[in-house]
Amino acid sequence: MSATAASKEIAGAVAENREAWEATTNRLADVVGVVGTQQSELSATRDAVNQLLAQTHRQAVSFEVSRHNDPTQVGPVTLQFKSADMKGQLYTLCVFFNNQKCIELRDRALNEVVVFVVAKNQPPLELVATKIKHDQVVGYLEVPTAMEQ
Repeated sequence: MSATAASKEIAGAVAENREAWEATTNRLADVVGVVGTQQSELSATRDAVNQLLAQTHRQAVSFEVSRHNDPTQVGPVTLQFKSADMKGQLYTLCVFFNNQKCIELRDRALNEVVVFVVAKNQPPLELVATKIKHDQVVGYLEVPTAMEQ
């Protein structure tokens, strides 16, 4: 083999190696881009899951509202006794939030879970009456821990 032929062969091998390195570099850049995109998606998903978990963690705030008492502050809302039906085990309460007018929970049953939202983009609250007397309602309000007051 002559020196010229060997030089051409080496130049061809160098060119092939350069093309292989460029192809490898391009593939590596694509992989890095995909990993970066996946990492962003994972971060967004993690944030969404953490927000959902924050909404599902709840604190039970007990209450007793009576006919003879002023409205009672319970977590982020104020409750006022309206009426109770001992025989039918039904009650009616007024719920005040954001200093608004009364939202009436009318003829609700013992141990019924009453779900309501007090503000846009806020998780719902759950109210449950566990005891109904002639002039009193006893129960609890499930409040997301992020909303507690």
